[in-house]
Amino acid sequence: MMLEKFADVGRPPGLSRAAFDFLEGGAGDEITLRANESSFARWALLPRVCVDVAEVDDRSKLDGRQMNAPYFVAPTGAHRLFHPDAEVATAAAAMAADVPYATSTAASVSMEEVADIAPAERWFQLYCFKNRDVVSDLVHRAESSGYRALIITVDAPVLGIRRRDIRNRFSVGPEIRWANLEPYGAAALSDTEDGSTVARYFAEQIDPSVKWRDIERIVDATSLPVWIKGVLRPEDAERARDSGASGVYVSNHGGRQLDRVPPTIDVLPSIVDRVGGDIDVLMDGGVRSGADVVTAIALGARAVGLGRPPLSALAHGGKSAVIEYFQSMSGDVRHTLQLLGAQSVQDLDRSFLTSAI
Repeated sequence: MMLEKFADVGRPPGLSRAAFDFLEGGAGDEITLRANESSFARWALLPRVCVDVAEVDDRSKLDGRQMNAPYFVAPTGAHRLFHPDAEVATAAAAMAADVPYATSTAASVSMEEVADIAPAERWFQLYCFKNRDVVSDLVHRAESSGYRALIITVDAPVLGIRRRDIRNRFSVGPEIRWANLEPYGAAALSDTEDGSTVARYFAEQIDPSVKWRDIERIVDATSLPVWIKGVLRPEDAERARDSGASGVYVSNHGGRQLDRVPPTIDVLPSIVDRVGGDIDVLMDGGVRSGADVVTAIALGARAVGLGRPPLSALAHGGKSAVIEYFQSMSGDVRHTLQLLGAQSVQDLDRSFLTSAI
């Protein structure tokens, strides 16, 4: 099945307009949201010919470990908004496809439940809460549950203004669990018609005063490799490296935080040039095809996050649709490698790219 099945397919039957807009929308005028996708077209692929590509290898390496795909499920919250099987279905699909899986602090299924069904290569995304005891406990739970890395999100000191959600008066019902946060007072959170209880909870809990020394304390306190998510400036990538992080995660939160920041594919090369020789560089934002994955890897990313597309597949058909999506993405990556004359993902570099016409 081709990836086109999963592109621009519109709102799934049964999914409310508000939930669909929550998935597809971004902050402000959604300039960054659109640019994340369109900016990939600024890069043209430059194939080699007369190369034996009867077999190609799409495996990658991250933190010295082999991954069976050069992409992963990016951390996204509240999968139960899109399908009743929620993160259970998404994680099980990742397990079936052997795709690394990052679970969110804001997941609707606990990290412990996800650990029972996710691939061995699973990671936990962490927000920096004001209550440092909560942060420490979440890290301890991730370690105890066999997570292989910690992703600290640093681009959300406050929540972005998402106009679609405001226009729709977006709210969630009591069926949505904030499972990872239930031990810390989120057990009964649901939204009401006069405002978003959930948004208020996160706004009150997330610490807008986080500094690099706070990141250093988390790095020092955990045995897990730490990747810093939300980096767009080379000097911040350097600070992350100097703080002891094992990697930086180039991301603009899918265009959902500050609008008019640059698309991630545009800033990726400068960050790779600054720190890519020292630590791993991951990225997400606007990745929709195998050619997008290949382009990001050729520019120096070690792995590429997939955010909205797996959720869209989940909304359209649950676990089986997410598996089909991963199969389609794998086929598209391998097909792109063959036509590009690259025998493996690890052969990719900027020699395979040129400026688009």
